[in-house]
Amino acid sequence: MIDYWEAIGRLAYYKDLNDEFEKILPAAGLIPRVTAQVRGDTETALDIPAGEYEAVQDFFDPILTERFLSLMSAGELIWTYSFQESRDAIKRLEAIVSQAQPELFGPSTNYFITLGLVIADDAFRHSLRNREDKALKVIQRLSSPENNQIVSLTNNTDFDAYSLAFCALPWDHGCNVKYKFWPGHLHPLGVDASDWAGPSNTPASPAGSWVQVAAGGKE
Repeated sequence: MIDYWEAIGRLAYYKDLNDEFEKILPAAGLIPRVTAQVRGDTETALDIPAGEYEAVQDFFDPILTERFLSLMSAGELIWTYSFQESRDAIKRLEAIVSQAQPELFGPSTNYFITLGLVIADDAFRHSLRNREDKALKVIQRLSSPENNQIVSLTNNTDFDAYSLAFCALPWDHGCNVKYKFWPGHLHPLGVDASDWAGPSNTPASPAGSWVQVAAGGKE
């Protein structure tokens, strides 16, 4: 999910980029939702047309450092932005990041990846806020100003609140785009495609997005 984290980090850092990204997406709530049974629970997914995946990949391929956005991450971005609450939250995050200190000039790719990670992963964000060794080792790859800014953001209560809001609706406890394993984690390969209750009832369907059930959407 490194490409997803980098994309989210860049969207939270560059307001104009986020504005342009929203223009290529369907309006929040517009893509049809379908349901599947996952371990006895009814999960909600998006029936994403192939063209929507391609549009998101075409948008990010020239922006991300490695020039690739995976199909899975494209789907996760479409899923996240299908919620108006997530769109509103990232705009709040943009405002907070733009005022964060120390001010950065030409942030590195590692900075954007880490910014996306601390937004998407509340466990990592809180570990970093608590100065836990495992989390601190992750950000050693950043420059000193980048490191200091990320740590300051994790101590910002508004940043924490809007990061939670960004992820609250798209992700349930079993699925997320986190960094480390957590109790209750459900890997996408654990989903039985035969459980589908929606129109795209096979992983081979070019118009469907069965992987997005595993992304943890909740009804």
